Amino acid sequence: MTLRTIGRTLAGQAQAPAAARAAETVPPAPDPRAISAGALLDGAPVAIYHADAAGNMVYSNAEYRRIFGLEPVHSPDDWARRVHPDDRARMQQAWADFLPPARPLPIRLSHPG
Repeated sequence: MTLRTIGRTLAGQAQAPAAARAAETVPPAPDPRAISAGALLDGAPVAIYHADAAGNMVYSNAEYRRIFGLEPVHSPDDWARRVHPDDRARMQQAWADFLPPARPLPIRLSHPG
């Protein structure tokens, strides 16, 4: 398993000539509180996805795409094409069973006045 990290690596700079190192300006490390959720999700060493209520995948992180062999131009839903044809019907049924059923939510609103 490969651990992916977020940040800038300075590996290899020790071998650079001193004059070249002195000429480089290395920006300060980012404030950990400023790292976006998207950067954390994309750097996670596990497959992460998000599906809408209809079961359509709307997000997948880099590790998910690596596991399923997807390129950035592919939709997150393209993972299903990687399933062997003999297993697709069973996989589609399992995915449908996994999704919560859509049901109406009757509510009443009250307005002041």
